[in-house]
Amino acid sequence: MFKWDHYHFWVFVMSVMHTAQVAKSLPKNQRVAIEEAIRKQHCPEITYDEWLEIEQNIVSSKGKIMSAFLGLLPLAMGDKMPVSKDMDILAMLDSSFREQVKFIDFEQLKKNLPKDQSENTKRTLDLINRLKELQNEYKERK
Repeated sequence: MFKWDHYHFWVFVMSVMHTAQVAKSLPKNQRVAIEEAIRKQHCPEITYDEWLEIEQNIVSSKGKIMSAFLGLLPLAMGDKMPVSKDMDILAMLDSSFREQVKFIDFEQLKKNLPKDQSENTKRTLDLINRLKELQNEYKERK
């Protein structure tokens, strides 16, 4: 098993602090104080410059990840016919979606959409609404 070094541990800490609802709900000064306490206790080797660089990379990566996620929604919804190399991905998405749909916060997804009225945004909003309907259907079946 891969043993995490302090750098990797800190990347994970920062990822959690940027995605956990409890952490995100804290005022920034409280969240930073908690991060500082964790850093001092578990990875004091991480400098403030490294902290800043890691945090900036996480923030910029969130957009890429959400974009990839929203780009894969059409595959999960069957909106377009996948090419053969995507068939395994589609089967995995379908299976995992059925298991995980109850944990998806569709209102949060809507908040993350661009505020423009582009065709892409409208299409993504339609997909989110269809996913919400599927979530309700899965709940009714169980």
